[in-house]
Amino acid sequence: MKNLMNLFVLIAFAVFGTAAFAAMNGPTGLALDAKGNLYVANFNSNQILIYSPQHQLLKSKFVTPDLSGPIAVAVDPLGNLWVANFKSSAITQYDNRGHELSSVSNGVSSPTGMAMDGAANLWVINGASALAIFDANGTLTRSADAGIIPGASTLTSVAAFDGAIGIGNNSETFQMYETPFIAYGGAGGVLMPARKGVAVAYDNTGDLWIAESDGTVYIYESLNLISLGYSPSGMVIDSVHKLAYFSNNLANRVDVYTTSGKYVTTIH
Repeated sequence: MKNLMNLFVLIAFAVFGTAAFAAMNGPTGLALDAKGNLYVANFNSNQILIYSPQHQLLKSKFVTPDLSGPIAVAVDPLGNLWVANFKSSAITQYDNRGHELSSVSNGVSSPTGMAMDGAANLWVINGASALAIFDANGTLTRSADAGIIPGASTLTSVAAFDGAIGIGNNSETFQMYETPFIAYGGAGGVLMPARKGVAVAYDNTGDLWIAESDGTVYIYESLNLISLGYSPSGMVIDSVHKLAYFSNNLANRVDVYTTSGKYVTTIH
């Protein structure tokens, strides 16, 4: 049956081309590779869409039956794509040609967010209330439930940069940890009350971007920068091209702004 489904995908792509898989349908997680290509997790249609830095749809090779509710994506230093699948409670890894390299299910439970740190460790939010960390080989190295993370009950997203970890929380708190795990138990964590961080992302300077449930976007310890008017389901910052991407899973689009807050375009 799996081979038959793969054959169907290949035939559809050959006949209809990119247009067969072009429409966004519940876009959630976003990621960028070293070339500035944008990866979009298409949750409802079980696809990964890839766009060039000029926002042109590329022929996506990441359309396989193994994608099941893709909700978060990350690109490792080798250019491999990691996908967190909410429905199948699995993380799948693909090379840059679209071939599946591995699948991880141990320690994964209805993931809602994922980020990769500088050591290629994967930080995964399980069931919106727990964290798990996997090494570069996909092996579970540590997990922590909500009771260890102060105030954590509705975790939404996670971002990583050079040893700093940002965790979005939709229950009026936001956590930022300067050193992984030292903060567990309360030491070393910074709590910011009354800021609902539904999406978080770092730029390449280490500044932490936070998007709230009302669509307000700001940089940590800075003034509000953007007002989206909706609660974004994903966010990623392209510091090279000075662009910020925000996915809207209800409107089936990704909005593009400059990092100074000016609207640029919308990708459908």
